[in-house]
Amino acid sequence: MTRSASARAGPSLPSEIWWLVAQELANRHDFAGLFLCASLSRGLAKLALPLLYGIQDQSPASDAHILNIEPAVCLWRSIIISSLGMTLYPYCSWVKTLKLGNLRSLLDDADTASVKGNLGLRKMFFDPPLQELEICRGKKRSLDVNGISAKVLDLVTESIHSAAEAEDRFVGLTMLEVQFMHGGKLATCLSRLARLTTLTIYDGSVLNGDVARAISENCPAFQEVVCYTCPGDNADTKLAGFILGLAPNTLKAFTVNSQNDIGPVTLAAFSRHSDSLLCLGLFSLQSAALNNLEILSPCTALSILTVESAAHWTAYSGANTDEIIAWLQNCGSLKELEFIRFVGASELLAKVFKTSPMRLEYLRLDLLDISDDFYPQLANQTDLRRIRIRYLEEELLDTNSEERVAQFTAALTKITQLGQLHTNELFRLADIDALTDIRPPLEELNLNGDFITDDFLPLLARLSHLKYVNVFGPSWFSVPALVDFFVRLQADPAGQHEGLQLYVAHQNWEAKFLDSEEIMLATEIDRRFRGKFDVVYRAGPDELHEEDFSD
Repeated sequence: MTRSASARAGPSLPSEIWWLVAQELANRHDFAGLFLCASLSRGLAKLALPLLYGIQDQSPASDAHILNIEPAVCLWRSIIISSLGMTLYPYCSWVKTLKLGNLRSLLDDADTASVKGNLGLRKMFFDPPLQELEICRGKKRSLDVNGISAKVLDLVTESIHSAAEAEDRFVGLTMLEVQFMHGGKLATCLSRLARLTTLTIYDGSVLNGDVARAISENCPAFQEVVCYTCPGDNADTKLAGFILGLAPNTLKAFTVNSQNDIGPVTLAAFSRHSDSLLCLGLFSLQSAALNNLEILSPCTALSILTVESAAHWTAYSGANTDEIIAWLQNCGSLKELEFIRFVGASELLAKVFKTSPMRLEYLRLDLLDISDDFYPQLANQTDLRRIRIRYLEEELLDTNSEERVAQFTAALTKITQLGQLHTNELFRLADIDALTDIRPPLEELNLNGDFITDDFLPLLARLSHLKYVNVFGPSWFSVPALVDFFVRLQADPAGQHEGLQLYVAHQNWEAKFLDSEEIMLATEIDRRFRGKFDVVYRAGPDELHEEDFSD
């Protein structure tokens, strides 16, 4: 059917049917389909375009590489020009998630290209009517990316706020990502977003009481903050002022992802939201925060908690361990828990698991030490679905390893619904035999060991849900055994292995496959499961000799 015929046929169906079609295309993130639907008629455009712009942040065009930057330019130009009232449709009013970080990347690419003499991308973006947005700095007239981003946010938020007032409705924008912006300008822009729920900001040090006041007075649905960094001598008190300035028990989620200087004042401020706070991600903590974690004890409604030390050597006294244990034992709703580079984490959690009513579904530990009591107490967490336990020091893997791994395996056999296991523990054949004998619904498995051979494969074939296997230990697999592994998986009547991926990271050089054998194995896994096979070899004698020579 030609496009003109499609256009004539399209609107003949009831609008309710086209609405369902457009909704399904949006659910599938089929941007091309939505665009085609919008191009059939003006009536269909009114159905499809709001859905298209409602998910534009997930489109490849929103984060395009410089080699394919034109769609990103067109997308951002349409949003910005609509804020000036110069487009047929109010695209910016339909945007639900606005990521200014993507705009910044686009502008950086255009600026870099112009420095190299390619002015086309920069000209394309700032063609009329956006020529006034081309804010420059310095003699080289490089783009003031921060200034442009701030101006765009001002234009967009003012436009959708004005449209909302004119139509007596809430604006559509619910999630906002900002990189660099002065606190006063940020407060003004946020005050225009009545439906805002989530703020992601690169520099959290701009958050203060004024920003919180703008949110409290104008954003009744606000509930989540994500900061990439929060540095500075006053960061602790300023961020605390922001948290305290929000209406009580409205904050549901807070995350700081990287470098920060938060401490006891901020931790104490979270108690204002002790009944509402469900998700708390505290990454890259310094000593001031680590040594005062017990201040969080009023926050017992948590379902997700992450605590990460900034570095292995971050000073942690351990003086508040008993208070932290008491706090976590009261967090009966906790489902996901991460302790990363936290000294004494395994000993602390062994005591928590012994008596706490919590039933975790996900546990991540990046360990600097290991307690003999940890794995026996881990067996109490029978609801776990995902486990990631990694030793950060190689020496720990060799310390009392056989007894420890046996305890770990015994605990895993009690966790009958385990779906993901990522660990660098050195499993033996007997451990894998015991683990797979209970037939857990494992989909993802990282397999480490001193020497992994063909004997492991029939045991892994017991796992009816297996889809991702990463063999990181030194291996000696043969082609017939791998083919037999595929055959066994395919023959399992309960097997669910579509998309199976097998990655062998350290195959012994003496067991190196021929190129034709690698191709055959890749073909077999693709034919049977639409899967993928990759293998990397340990350095052979000749390569090791060359390395020694180069040294």
